[in-house]
Amino acid sequence: MAQTKSKTKADREKALSRDILMQIASDVIRELRAKGISGRFRDPDNERLRDAKTRLLIESIKAYGGILRDHEIGELETRITELEKQKEQRLRS
Repeated sequence: MAQTKSKTKADREKALSRDILMQIASDVIRELRAKGISGRFRDPDNERLRDAKTRLLIESIKAYGGILRDHEIGELETRITELEKQKEQRLRS
């Protein structure tokens, strides 16, 4: 997660791909698993804050994934419409 701080402005402005979202989610899952298995909870207040930020990150991933899926569906609908138009034009010829 710390890697995002070193990214350039151009990198931050690019849309995230499904692969990148999966990698972020995978990293979060690995960190949570490691913390649950062998991690120590030193300061309860810090742990609550970390948990809240993790929940926020997960919700953000879900929302972004939904937006990405809707965008991909829109692109597919456009492609289908174009293919149908091409098919109609060929049938008329």
